Amino acid sequence: MSRDSTGHDRGDQAGSSPAVDAAKRARSSSWTVAGIAALVVLLLLLLALIAFTSAVKNCLGEVRQLVKAVIPDDNEVTTTLLQGYLQDLERESDLRVGTRIVNSKVTTTRESSTEWFGVNIPLGKTTVTIEVPGNTIQYIIPLNELDITQSRVGTRDGSETLIITLPVPRVDTKIVQIQHDQSQWSIDINRDYLDHLSRSENAMRSATAAIREDVIKQGSTRFAILESQEAAAETAREFFRKFLPANTAGLPIEIQWQSVQPTQPPPKPLGASTPTKSLGGDTALNQVGGGAAAKTTVPVLFPPRAYLCQRAPTPPTLDGDLDESAWGGASWTVDFTDIQGPSLPTPRLRTRAKMLWDSANLYIAAQLQEPHVWASLRQHDEIVFQDNDFEVFIDPDGDTREYYEIEVNALGTIFDLYLHRRYKEEGPSEHGWDAAGLKTAITVQGTLNDSTDEDSGWTLEWAIPWTAFLPPALKHESFTERARSAAPPRAGDEWRLNFSRVQWHCNHDQSRDSTSSGSRSNDAATNAYSKTKGLPEDNWVWSPQWQIDMHDPQFWGRVQFLD
Repeated sequence: MSRDSTGHDRGDQAGSSPAVDAAKRARSSSWTVAGIAALVVLLLLLLALIAFTSAVKNCLGEVRQLVKAVIPDDNEVTTTLLQGYLQDLERESDLRVGTRIVNSKVTTTRESSTEWFGVNIPLGKTTVTIEVPGNTIQYIIPLNELDITQSRVGTRDGSETLIITLPVPRVDTKIVQIQHDQSQWSIDINRDYLDHLSRSENAMRSATAAIREDVIKQGSTRFAILESQEAAAETAREFFRKFLPANTAGLPIEIQWQSVQPTQPPPKPLGASTPTKSLGGDTALNQVGGGAAAKTTVPVLFPPRAYLCQRAPTPPTLDGDLDESAWGGASWTVDFTDIQGPSLPTPRLRTRAKMLWDSANLYIAAQLQEPHVWASLRQHDEIVFQDNDFEVFIDPDGDTREYYEIEVNALGTIFDLYLHRRYKEEGPSEHGWDAAGLKTAITVQGTLNDSTDEDSGWTLEWAIPWTAFLPPALKHESFTERARSAAPPRAGDEWRLNFSRVQWHCNHDQSRDSTSSGSRSNDAATNAYSKTKGLPEDNWVWSPQWQIDMHDPQFWGRVQFLD
C-alpha cells in the first residue's frame, strides 16, 4: 500500500472514514437530545417562575384589597379577607399568648379491703396529699375558631383604629408541664389501722393523676383567664400586625374578647339626654322624654379588667418618683381607654397606674401624660374634677354598695367621699368622710401652672391606710362594709376598683387677666388656662364603664392581692 508523506496508510484512512462520520453523527445526536432536555428544563423553570409570579401578584392583590378594607372611604371595615387569610395559616392554628406557673395541691382518699373466706373485710382507707410546685401551663387562642364579630375603623385624631374581637384565651391542655423533679414534691400519706398491711397504692396513683387536672382547672378559673387576657392582648396585636401592609404598619389595633359577659346586662341605649355633673365625679345622664335616641357604646362581651397586686418588698418612698426599686415588681395597667369603651377614640394623652400592698397600706402610683399641667383648686373637699384630676373608686367586698372615692389634682388637693349606694339607687354621698392617714406625693415633669412652656406630665403616689376604709356610720343593716372593721385584705382576696382621669380641653393664653375668686390660685400663669367653651370634659378609665357614669361598680376592675 502506498503511504502519504506523513507515513499514514491512505488505504486505512479511507477505510475508517464512515466509522468516524458515524461517531460524529452519534455525538451530534446526543448533543441535540441534551439541548432539547435543557430547553425543556428551562421551559419548566420559566413556567414555575410564571406561576410563582402569578401567586405573588394574587397575594399582593389580596393585600391591596385588605388595605382598601382596613382604610375604606366610608369608615367601615370588611373582615372577610383578614379572617380567611388567618384561617389558611394551618401552621399557626393556635396562637400562643402566654404561660402561667401553677402550684398544685391535691388530696385523694381510697378505701381498701380484702376478701377472707368469701367475706369482704374493709381494711381502712389511705389518704394521700401531694403538693407539686412549679407546673407550667400555656394559654392559646385557637385561630381555627376565629370569629371577628366586630371590626370597624374609628376616628383617632385623623388616623384609624382596627378593633378585633377574638375568642377568649384558654389553657392548651396538650401542653401542660408537670414538675417532674419529685424531690420538689411534698407527699403526705396517711393509712388507717390495717390498711398498712395491704399497702394499697390506689390513692397515690389517683393523686398523681389528679395533679394535671388540678393544674388545668386552676389555669382555667375566671380570674386566671382575665389575667391571661391582659397578657395576651399585646401578643395578639403583634400577631395581627404581621398581616397588615407596610403602609398601615402603624395602624393601632384594639383587642376585645368574646364569651365573657358582665355580671349584669350592659347599659341600654339612652334617649336624648342632658349631661349634668354629679358631686361624685361622674357625668350622670338624666333621660329626657322625646327626641331621637343618642348614639351609645354597648360592650362587646368585654369583661372587667384584672390586676394582680403584688406585696411590696419594702414600702415605697412617697416622693412622686416611680423609678425606685420598690415599684420595680409592680406591673403597669393597660393604658386607660375612653369611659364608654375602646371603640371610641383612643385618649389623646396616655394614663396608666400600678399598685402594691402590705399589711398597712394600699399603694397606688399613676403616670399622666400632660403637655400643660395646671390646677387651681386648693381647699380639701372642693369639687376637684372641675380641674384635671386623677380618681380611684374602691369597693372592698364587691357588692356594688358602700364604696369609696378619692380624687386629686396636680396641686395635691384631695376630694374624698363615701357612698352608701350608687347614685342610680338614690344613694347618698358623704363628703364628711375622709381617708384618714392618706399620704400623697406628686411630681410634675415640667412646671405647674406655666403656660409659657410645654410639660411632659405628672406622676402621683398614694399610700392609703387600710384603716381608712371604714364607713362613717352603719345606716343599712343589710350592708356589710362596716363589719369588715377596716381590716386589710388577705392574700388571694379580690376587691373591685377602678381608676378615672378627668381631662378638660383648655386654652393657654398668657395675655389673660389674672383675676380670680374663692380658693382658686391668684397666680397669673394659672389663669392663663381657660376651659374651651362648648367642649365637655374627657373621661378616661382603666376598666371601661360602657357609659358616662363611674358609679356603676359592676364594671370596675378586679384586683387580686398576692403574697
